[in-house]
Amino acid sequence: MSAAILSIGTELTRGEIVNTNASWLAESLTALGMEVTAMEVVADHRATIVETLHRLSASHTLLVCTGGLGPTTDDITSECVAEVLGVPMQRDDASLVAIKQRMARFGRSMAPSNEKQADFPRGATVLANRKGTAPGFHVQVGHANAFFLPGVPREMKTMFEEHIAPEVPPLVGESLHQVRLKTFGMTESAVNDKLAGIEGAHDVVIAYRAHFPEIEVKVLA
Repeated sequence: MSAAILSIGTELTRGEIVNTNASWLAESLTALGMEVTAMEVVADHRATIVETLHRLSASHTLLVCTGGLGPTTDDITSECVAEVLGVPMQRDDASLVAIKQRMARFGRSMAPSNEKQADFPRGATVLANRKGTAPGFHVQVGHANAFFLPGVPREMKTMFEEHIAPEVPPLVGESLHQVRLKTFGMTESAVNDKLAGIEGAHDVVIAYRAHFPEIEVKVLA
């Protein structure tokens, strides 16, 4: 069982902001026992998003996507998912009401462009967003349980904890266990030589990270 993380946003591919969402998601999924084997970033380009969704969903059991759920013309994630699934977009009245109510609480009126945030691929399960105006959603895409979350970090993190974390354990099967070790005063190659043979003999994966004067060793099984 493996997971893929897809970050959508031209501001990411241009290097205008740092993609902290992906690293946080990878760490959180690993802690839940899921092996993350792919992490990709794509621009707000319809054909690229559609192709990437097809490819990642064909080879992963869990797909977590962030970004592209806002009210502007370059926020096209929902439409791309609908294209991949071959279904029309559908307005969710409850989400529309929730968006209006949230804006009213902050003394703002709802602009027509915000209405698109209540449109989802037909058949999607809507995921409430308590921290912002953009709901997320969940669909089955190919082999993958696919979750789509807003790109705003605090919204994404809250929604992950509320909607995705509880769904991961049944997908995991045999959990991925990780142990972190730290060595001091040894080179990375010396540590590697000391642990030679462990991976093949015990069906584990070892990863190294050098940050002087320590070597961090992650043992996954």
